Amino acid sequence: MTECRFFSDRYLRALAPAPPGQLIEARDARLPGFRIIVTDLEDANPARRGKAGKVTFVLYARFARGKSPTSRFRPVFGP
Repeated sequence: MTECRFFSDRYLRALAPAPPGQLIEARDARLPGFRIIVTDLEDANPARRGKAGKVTFVLYARFARGKSPTSRFRPVFGP
């Protein structure tokens, strides 16, 4: 199940990694079709200990006329 949140810079930087072997998906409350996926990887930077190491932005929309909606992924930071 996805949670619905207002995405802000502060919220995205404070994300904790997902539980081992799982993914966390969150929807943006302001922009329909915009989501993030957080993996179970932890950031390798010691200054960001305990923070998510990989966050992926997902846009779920209709990209071609007459086609079904699809997802487009873009890894933002992480390996």
